[in-house]
Amino acid sequence: MPRVWTPPNSSPARATPRPTPTTGLSNPIRDTAPAGIRRSPANQATLASAVPTTLRRSGAPYELTPTGLAAGTMVTSGAVTKRVDRLAERGLVTRRVGEHDARGRVVALTPAGRDLIDRAFAAHMANEHRLLASLDRVDRERLARILDEWGHALGDE
Repeated sequence: MPRVWTPPNSSPARATPRPTPTTGLSNPIRDTAPAGIRRSPANQATLASAVPTTLRRSGAPYELTPTGLAAGTMVTSGAVTKRVDRLAERGLVTRRVGEHDARGRVVALTPAGRDLIDRAFAAHMANEHRLLASLDRVDRERLARILDEWGHALGDE
């Protein structure tokens, strides 16, 4: 079970280690975000690759093997390699030889990568709060219950 990353000043109940049932609906919702959030470098980095967010969720020291990344991002090892290459070129991750096996590699989030993900997460949470602002407490609780039931029905326990 992956550890849940909770950013500063947020509730652990709001963080989630896996996609929610609304993942398939995210484009219309994301498209309602203010243009500054949609086009911010932080948001673009997370939309382009789940690698940095998977590393961030893994907890300190924010590193995983390529196999762990493939499992956490639900993509092929080839896709992980491509993404890690691009992120390493931008200084967001590093690669090093594994401590216990010289044949293995470890991918780690750099301080710049961590900062980028933290900013993207803050922007994402601000947008979610904006989207829910028009609902009163009762409607938000009702929506949470419906999404929870939907998630269980889809096998997202």
